[in-house]
Amino acid sequence: MRRILVLSLLVVLGLSACEKDEVNYPYTYVSDLVTDGTLRVFTEKGEVHDQEVKERFYKEIQKDIDSEDGNGTNGELVITYHNASDITIDGFGERHDGKAYKKGDVLIWEYPYTMQTFDRVPYLSLEPLNFEVFPAHPATGYSEIIKYNPCIFAKVKNGKVYLPMVNRIVLSYYFNNSQPNVYITQDNNVYDYSFHDHPEFYMTENDTLVIYEYAIEMIKQ
Repeated sequence: MRRILVLSLLVVLGLSACEKDEVNYPYTYVSDLVTDGTLRVFTEKGEVHDQEVKERFYKEIQKDIDSEDGNGTNGELVITYHNASDITIDGFGERHDGKAYKKGDVLIWEYPYTMQTFDRVPYLSLEPLNFEVFPAHPATGYSEIIKYNPCIFAKVKNGKVYLPMVNRIVLSYYFNNSQPNVYITQDNNVYDYSFHDHPEFYMTENDTLVIYEYAIEMIKQ
């Protein structure tokens, strides 16, 4: 009798778990608020910890983010799940039927078309899942061509979903000793700080590199 009761209890617990994991489709993730982030500054000699210097760069970056996004990005990106893998990506002036994947705490929303590049970006942690590498023609000056399906990356933290964002600013004096060239990039990704283990390979004397990481919260509806 005891064994029957134990088996019955296990069956009930199993059914409860199934009910708890049940997902109702369709549902959407909608971009909403921009969260405050973290800023780090580097030179060839290493990381800069002077708070006054960091504050100056922080104010400049915040101006750019505020002018582009305002107080939030409500509705600019909408991801609709039709089932566990089929999605619609609606944002940035485009609408596509894509695929959804999950890798650890990262959600990957993949576009259906392919793009190509000659270089992997060494300072970004997250890469597309589906890509192919081909030898490049010597005339290009590169050794390979990478064809890939572009992706949007989202991270799950404490039950919430965020788009990780990286703003990268390089102030380079390579061509001019008095006035730096300014290079600005913005990526939906996570920065890989191991890239800074050998700064002499990517920075020259007096160059400054500013990294600002923040996130865009996605609201589930």
